[in-house]
Amino acid sequence: MRMIRQVFLLFLIWKEIFIASERCLKNNVTGHTAKRQFKVYDHDSSISLLPLKLSLSRRASQQISTHVLQILLVEVLGYQDVTLVSDESGLYVEEALKKLSKCENHRCFSSTAPDVMINTEVWVPSAFADQYNNWIEHHLVDEAGSISSHGRFGWYLPTLFVERLWNESRITAENWRALELQSLIGELSLNASILNSQMNILEYQKSCESILGCSNGWLYGSKCKNDHYGSVISQQVKGLNLNVSVAWLGSQLKEVVSQDRPFLFLNWEPNPLTATGKVSRINLPACRGTVSFVKAVESQHENYNCDFPLSHLYKFSWVKIRQNAPDVFQVLSKLHFDKDTLSNLLHQHQVGGGNLSSERVACGWLRQNRDVWESWLPVGTFSKSPVYIGGMFPVSVNDNAVWGRPGILQGVQMAVERINQDSEVLRNYNFELIVENTQCQTALSLNAFIEFVSQSHKNRIVGILGPACSIQTEIIAEVAPLYNMIVMGYSVEGISLANRNKYPLFFRTSPSYAEFKFAYATVFEFFSWKQFASLSDTNYVSSTVTATHQDLAHKGISLAYAGQITNEDYVDIKSQLRSLKESSAKIVIATLFDGLARTVVCEAYQQVDNQTNYPMRSFEKYNVDVPCSTNDMEQFISGGYFSLSNAYFGNSLDIIQGGGTVGQWRQEYEERVKKEGKSPTGYASFAYDGMWAYALALDKLFKSHPFGLDTIKTNQTTQLLKSFLQQTNFSGVSGRVLFSDGERYLPTVEIKQHFPSRVVTVGSVHPNIKGQCGNNRRCLAINKTSIYWPQGIVPSDGRPEPVAQEECSVESFRAVLGTSCAAAIAVINAAAIGVFLVVVITLIWICIKWRYDRKYRETQQRMEELGLKEHSSVLHLDEWEIPRDNIVLNRKLGEGAFGAVCGGEVIGLGNEGEWVPVAVKSLKVGSLPEDKLEFLSEAETMKVFDHKNIVKLLGVCTKGEPAFALMELMIHGDLKSFLLARRQFANQNCKEAIDVTPTKLTKMAADITSGLAYLAEMNFVHRDLALRNCMVGSGYVVKVGDFGMARAMYGSDYYRFGRKALLPIRWMAPESLADGLFTTKSDVWSLGVTLCELATFGSFSYQGLSNKEVVERVKLGRSMDKPQECTRELNNLLTECWRKEPDYRPDPCKILMLFNAHPAMITACLDSPMFSVVTDEDWNEPDDINRNGSIRTRRGKPSASASQKRKCTMTQQTPEHFNVLMPPRKNGDSESRL
Repeated sequence: MRMIRQVFLLFLIWKEIFIASERCLKNNVTGHTAKRQFKVYDHDSSISLLPLKLSLSRRASQQISTHVLQILLVEVLGYQDVTLVSDESGLYVEEALKKLSKCENHRCFSSTAPDVMINTEVWVPSAFADQYNNWIEHHLVDEAGSISSHGRFGWYLPTLFVERLWNESRITAENWRALELQSLIGELSLNASILNSQMNILEYQKSCESILGCSNGWLYGSKCKNDHYGSVISQQVKGLNLNVSVAWLGSQLKEVVSQDRPFLFLNWEPNPLTATGKVSRINLPACRGTVSFVKAVESQHENYNCDFPLSHLYKFSWVKIRQNAPDVFQVLSKLHFDKDTLSNLLHQHQVGGGNLSSERVACGWLRQNRDVWESWLPVGTFSKSPVYIGGMFPVSVNDNAVWGRPGILQGVQMAVERINQDSEVLRNYNFELIVENTQCQTALSLNAFIEFVSQSHKNRIVGILGPACSIQTEIIAEVAPLYNMIVMGYSVEGISLANRNKYPLFFRTSPSYAEFKFAYATVFEFFSWKQFASLSDTNYVSSTVTATHQDLAHKGISLAYAGQITNEDYVDIKSQLRSLKESSAKIVIATLFDGLARTVVCEAYQQVDNQTNYPMRSFEKYNVDVPCSTNDMEQFISGGYFSLSNAYFGNSLDIIQGGGTVGQWRQEYEERVKKEGKSPTGYASFAYDGMWAYALALDKLFKSHPFGLDTIKTNQTTQLLKSFLQQTNFSGVSGRVLFSDGERYLPTVEIKQHFPSRVVTVGSVHPNIKGQCGNNRRCLAINKTSIYWPQGIVPSDGRPEPVAQEECSVESFRAVLGTSCAAAIAVINAAAIGVFLVVVITLIWICIKWRYDRKYRETQQRMEELGLKEHSSVLHLDEWEIPRDNIVLNRKLGEGAFGAVCGGEVIGLGNEGEWVPVAVKSLKVGSLPEDKLEFLSEAETMKVFDHKNIVKLLGVCTKGEPAFALMELMIHGDLKSFLLARRQFANQNCKEAIDVTPTKLTKMAADITSGLAYLAEMNFVHRDLALRNCMVGSGYVVKVGDFGMARAMYGSDYYRFGRKALLPIRWMAPESLADGLFTTKSDVWSLGVTLCELATFGSFSYQGLSNKEVVERVKLGRSMDKPQECTRELNNLLTECWRKEPDYRPDPCKILMLFNAHPAMITACLDSPMFSVVTDEDWNEPDDINRNGSIRTRRGKPSASASQKRKCTMTQQTPEHFNVLMPPRKNGDSESRL
């Protein structure tokens, strides 16, 4: 019998599990629920798919609310990965918030997902309100309102026992004072022995292992390790001096209380035991203002001698739930049970018992209260999930529109309707079209694309249909991969769009112009035409027209005349047609849009008496907005003109995708277009098939990857969609739709002859599938009898007839050359012209050399005055010369590499009579010629610069000694000293800190980057970009200065270092150290080091490493350590700037755009200790040179001669951040050394 009972119990448990595993609502939910996944959009625009983790505790009330939420998320909203996580933190709000945010306090930031994302019941005492608000304000968690009225702990007695005491002895047992009465204690003590038999020792030892006064499962003392409320219980017993001992019963409490014996027990509400109405709560004394329940829980009160407080029951979620799954947060925020409803549910749980029954209780409530929980759901929950296609169409027909075909939109709308009606395709999704009227204008197309990627539905736009013209499509298709966006063309023919390296996500249902290229060659060969002229619209892609010319030329068909015309210049149209008329060509290929085609036909009518040309492109409308009557233009084309066009429609009897035949579709389309007052167009068929190509590919994607819509903007999902599009194979309105690497496969080109009142299809060019045309790629099928020739014969291409050979005037010379007479005459003419040119060039060279020699002698005399050598570079600074009498020096600002830097004023630069403040760099008296040349070379370099973030050269004074270079005065000095002086104020709440806020620091970095971008634009490399060389002017504008090492790269885009000199190795890139190669990319590496200096307020780079160790480290591609406290954006930027391969480093312009997008990117990173901030004065440099050649050091003692000191400086006493570098040796030389 006992075994039978055990088997029966196992059967019941299995039944519970089976029922729980089934869908709860089953057929109660109507509508379309697409499978979904919780996705999080990271800062770098990547997408992470995460499970939704719900907290599940041992409290029945929390279990029921959690199961209700889980069922709604899975069965109604369609989320597939919703898991329950065992979590008992809900009784203590701070622990719950830590779990939900994965942070130890509200000031931290965590980028990883927490173990618990939603908790439907967190107990929040009133005293905790301010604390949890901090977590919300710091965007770590969100509060979603209350789940029910309130929660509260308390001591309870059986109600029957309380009533009996009142009736028999008039004892008010609900008052805590009654616990001092011997009569009450006596009855309770009689049942104490029963507790020993019911006590769960294992649970007791697990929960309270080291409680003071604990003996054999009885609690006499203070604090319970894992139960935050254990300390309060102990303090209440001691504080109220209760004659009470506490036993830990754990899961046995329910069984003990259910007996008829009276017991005093601790419990809470809401709870199944307290929801039965069979127990009464004992009223303990209210707490005074000085007693804190929070401190009692944290064991900071010795005696907690009052009642438990009321706690709010709040719902909390991880902050990214609201940001990335607003529908989940809405259901959570609406989820609420009033007190009676929750009590009823807990009563049901009490009757059912066990953890499994909580899910059954939740399911039962959902089945019976559909009208309640449906009001919690977002609007449109039971509708199909929308899938958006962004459409760009030439809807308008006006003067501003380059090309107008409003009838295309009706064809697309027919596709959308049929796709949404098809029960087998995209069953749980609804196709929606977003229409933008782009008119084949670039500005409108770009605006439409920006709308598609920036609006609220951007994450569900799966692709773009359009634009209608090739130029705009090339732009959109090139940027679309940056947004993982497929682009489908329906009327674009540009050949360059077939480049899959440049346009990897481009498809088109309309054939490429390359098919016309083959068709032209086939038709020209058939009619034996070897010459043609070309007229093309400037709005048409020039590369497409050029490709046709080149293909025809390759086949021996020459181009006699080519012209590009625009509709905006009527004079140009006249000129082009006049030139065309004068050419010998009789066959004209006109690649023109409609508006321009009408204008060209009208002008051609006015210039010629009858039609002699047969253009190979269509002029479909010719009756508006031109200075010719309809009769005039009909007369001009009465002889008929030819056009090549795509075969817009398949066989009329072919069954198409969406139902019906091609003929039926055309009839329905034409009726719809006519009803809406539009004109039909053949391109509607390609647009219709493009929509179906999207639909069928998306259907495969969503069936194989149910969460495809959630990840549609990831590269992986986009590549899957691309592969499904490549597999497209269906019968469309335009014929069989197949793609070969994104291009329409096996298209047919039709040849039509147009007359004023009719159009005749005279032939077609189709692919050579079965080899019926030999080795040709295309086959021509043409009906000669259907072609009308005005002259009755095939017209000539305009080539002149061969003429009889005349006697040559230079026959003997022609015979020697063995060529034609014309060629011999051409050779003689060329030789004469050559001799003449040689004489002219020689005379010009003599004049130039004479002027150069005179200039050289003047310059040599000037350089001798400066003490420069003969072979020194010629400097042109005369126009910058300022008289020495116009310069006044009034203070010393510092010491430069060549001498003192002073502040002063100069007259003659600004308005007449106005003194302008300047900074004056001086060259020491008696400097070496090399120093003089270097000093003047820096001025020569600076004179070409004119930028707001480059220190500007104002003039020079080189007549007499010392020589001066006058520059604009930067009143705040160099940026490194500026930051060091304010280091102590960073992150402080004081007036001085305003100068070094993150916004100001980022603005300084942007100024430096702007100056560097200008140098790159001017093709210069700075080579010494560092914080010490950036100057701070008025308004705290930072400018790049010190161009002593700057070099021009000329046309090579690089400067190679080739001599021994001092270089700033701690700021140099790997290629500069290894190969002596300096480019803009090496300056970007230096910019990264400078940004580190800026963020750390002048902290020394590569701290703790010698110069040699720095060189070895950088050559290996290892950069310096990034500041620990820097922002994520700065961290990513430094990583990009310090890439070992120069080509992978960003351009200065892109870095500048990044600073503009993140105006507070650079924050103060003061994790380095103060002693690590090393200034540039840590190395010895001579202050002055005596006339005898010895050097005077800072201590005033003469040292070695100038040449010796210079040698020493170059080899030993170099700055800590500089070192002497030898130029890289060629192969075969010994190893390069520092």
